[in-house]
Amino acid sequence: MPDAVQFNFSVFAVESTSRGASQRVSALAAQAREALDKSYVDKKDFATQNLSVYPEYSYSQDGVQKLIGFRATQSFAVTLRDTDKAGDVVDEVVLSVGTDLTIDALSPIVIDSKDATEQARENAIKLAKKKAEDYADLLGVDLGVVISVREFASSSAVPQPWLRAGTAADESAKTVVDLGTQEVSVTVEVRWALTDNE
Repeated sequence: MPDAVQFNFSVFAVESTSRGASQRVSALAAQAREALDKSYVDKKDFATQNLSVYPEYSYSQDGVQKLIGFRATQSFAVTLRDTDKAGDVVDEVVLSVGTDLTIDALSPIVIDSKDATEQARENAIKLAKKKAEDYADLLGVDLGVVISVREFASSSAVPQPWLRAGTAADESAKTVVDLGTQEVSVTVEVRWALTDNE
């Protein structure tokens, strides 16, 4: 089971001047930080990922370009370690910032995969040895000492719906994050010496 949720979001503002857009997005970012703080998200678990200001244009049917203002955007990456309250944190941020916010990503993640990796490694070694023994039997030889071992580890998420409405009537407007499962895999390459069994 995932032990955290990755929550990436952006706040944005469109104003007539770049300074106005920057000031507005700074205020929105402050509201988002306040919502995270109110939700007891540790400051070490969120960070600014990007900050940009650029002109925004409209185009007429004859292709004439017209400056309509400047768009400022600030993006955040947040790690929510309390998975039971992840939906509440998302709702708090959305409520605080309002419509000037986009959710860029909301996905369950595994921070501590040590136990799962150890189990996967044990299973991989057992399978490797069984396969080597099968080859030795087919060749009519014995399995000797291990010559070398190499390991390749990876972790990947099994696709799962991450957002759904609460089932209780009084919670129908709440965001619920479904954790689903994640798969941790370990690939091992083991080489054995083969010895004559006669």
